[in-house]
Amino acid sequence: MKLVKAHEFIYILSIPFPKLAILCLYFRLFTEKTFKYIMYATGFTIIGTSIFGIIASLSNCRPFTSSWDLSQTTTCTLEPTIAMQYYSVPNIITDGALLLLPMPALFRLNGSLLRKISVALTFLVSTA
Repeated sequence: MKLVKAHEFIYILSIPFPKLAILCLYFRLFTEKTFKYIMYATGFTIIGTSIFGIIASLSNCRPFTSSWDLSQTTTCTLEPTIAMQYYSVPNIITDGALLLLPMPALFRLNGSLLRKISVALTFLVSTA
């Protein structure tokens, strides 16, 4: 049961870093103000979601050791599965934002429409 709790923390911390790395790449590529505002909002959402995930997994159920010691009585503020659902919704939204941000710039590039659509489909398939 301790491994389940450790896996929860590893999962929470493994999501924001790749997303923030993609955002850093986007900051170098896109210089328009509108894109910058969207990227800042997405970055703050990613960071806020990961902070919520850490705090929720640390403080949701009392005592903390009741996560693996089933002999203790547990009092949880939220059902742990519901807390992870709250954590997942902003992750899905930020995934969509990271996917859609390069699309306008992609379709402004020089090239045939077929090539633009194929690159856009490559982005879409990579999210699945």
